Amino acid sequence: IIASGSEPVHLPLPGLDLPEVIYSDAALELEEIPESMLIIGGGVIGVELASVYQALGTRCIVVEMLPQILPNLDEELAVGIRTHLTALGTEIYTSAQVLNCKSATNGVTVQVKTPQGELQFTVNKVLAAVGRRPATSDLGLEEVGVQLDKAKIKVNEYLETSVPGIYAIGDAIGGIMLAHVASAEGIVAAENALGARQPMDYKTVPSCIYTQPEAASVGLTEKQALDAGYKIKVGRFPLSANGKALIEGQDGLVKIIANERYGEVLGVHILGPHATELIAEAALALRLEATVDELTSTIHPHPSVSEALAEAALAVDNRALHIPNKA
Repeated sequence: IIASGSEPVHLPLPGLDLPEVIYSDAALELEEIPESMLIIGGGVIGVELASVYQALGTRCIVVEMLPQILPNLDEELAVGIRTHLTALGTEIYTSAQVLNCKSATNGVTVQVKTPQGELQFTVNKVLAAVGRRPATSDLGLEEVGVQLDKAKIKVNEYLETSVPGIYAIGDAIGGIMLAHVASAEGIVAAENALGARQPMDYKTVPSCIYTQPEAASVGLTEKQALDAGYKIKVGRFPLSANGKALIEGQDGLVKIIANERYGEVLGVHILGPHATELIAEAALALRLEATVDELTSTIHPHPSVSEALAEAALAVDNRALHIPNKA
């Protein structure tokens, strides 16, 4: 079973070979907290590390090429995270592009193209966080006949490669590059290597973003559900109306996407305290093809943030208890 992991993607930009330019692995090993850091990439890695270093007192500047940070996240959650980060002092530039980096007396000068024109920043560190690629070079895979799709190892639904008896999992096969996915793939691959024929199921994989506040998501976003042709109902419940969140001085949102005809839960998206814990209940609901009625009839402890899941499910049909419902 090949589980060689991944490595940071290196951009072919002038100046990214300077010693002040680091990647995500090195960002976790700095011996001193930099006064300022420009982060190339507003995906999960870039935004999480911006949240960490902002909390440590670093001036953080995030540059994202796309119109929105966290482009794979439900738009409402992505906007919420951006609002929170900006309120804490993080500077975020979207639809923007780093042109080059040059050595400066106090670190690195970075030239950035934005919709408003070109800007120049001088920072102590530049963090290149534009994703990761499978670490599959120099493994000798071609010599034994294992087929690759660029750097990704090609596998079938049973996680077996083009060579019978050789399996691959995790970041090495691309796909959803998350630790808990790799762990699940490892179990499936091991069982299949021992004679089982169990396909890998990716329909209910929760995604977690460890920012402040946290965000978590499972299933379809509102846009994905509409693009897939579903007629949907959406329930939203703000954590400002949840007792436990109020006690903790936290805010956020729980959003549920449901099939209009049957009430089946298609997606759950959470922004706020304990989001990465709450998403497990939502993942189980999707796994069991639960309906919003089954979520609402499940008794949730009080006070707890988990009550917001039941309230959002009630809000799907305009039956929420602690917020005004639509007429």
